[in-house]
Amino acid sequence: MSTAMCWTSSRLRVKSLLAICWLLPLHNLSAHEGIASTLGWLDQQIEQAPELQGLWVRRGALLVDDGHLDAAQADLEHARALGEPVRVDCEWGHLQYQRGQFNIAAEALDRYLEQFPDDTRCRRLRAQANVARRHNAAALVDLRYLVEIDTAPNPGLFLQTADSVLAVDASAIEPALAILDDGISRLGVTPALQQRAIALETERHHLDAAIRRLKTLEQVEHRSPRWRLQMAELQWRYGHIEEARTLLISAERDINQLKPTPARRALQQRIAETSRQIAAADG
Repeated sequence: MSTAMCWTSSRLRVKSLLAICWLLPLHNLSAHEGIASTLGWLDQQIEQAPELQGLWVRRGALLVDDGHLDAAQADLEHARALGEPVRVDCEWGHLQYQRGQFNIAAEALDRYLEQFPDDTRCRRLRAQANVARRHNAAALVDLRYLVEIDTAPNPGLFLQTADSVLAVDASAIEPALAILDDGISRLGVTPALQQRAIALETERHHLDAAIRRLKTLEQVEHRSPRWRLQMAELQWRYGHIEEARTLLISAERDINQLKPTPARRALQQRIAETSRQIAAADG
């Protein structure tokens, strides 16, 4: 094979690797045999084709994930000179977010998403940057978008979206509950979402709704002493004194039979204190 043909074959191989590198999500790339080996792979590709912007961007992104921020900045600054600067802006925004420069991060992510609006990872980063700099309305736009399009959302996304709604308007409990209920309908019984909803129902004194929601967790939490204590507290506040007492007696009996731990001792103290408060109020 001639030298020219070998050179052409090598360049095509590198360009194919670059295409894979651009398309592969960062979390998958970094998971491939660990960060160190992936960085080694990228080092080799950059040595063969130092003019390819995507390789520098990917290595810079991986360095950000690994906490090597100065090295990441050097790679990303070099990448800007090799192609369209906007292609660097998502990772530049991530770098600046990690440095605590939230305004700079959000500006970079704005530029990137103007060109690539379907990039969900960068939308998440922009939402985080806007939450960090207290631009809650802007964060909410991205979070609502992510909730709508994500086919397998994490419960944390619904929690963050609901909290952003309340950060924009503390009285917007109903819209926040609607977001949490959307998460519950899509994910099934999810204690983290339902507990947040219970807290909101309690905050607005809808104790009957809080009790109904807590009942949905009875099987998931195996009617644990902690669940019974929470139900007793709600029933007491709702005026169901005898039901509250029965739950507390049952919770105290069962937890006393378990091996003591710091968490269980704290729970015993809460049960005893709630029992005293009910007795004092009823006396």
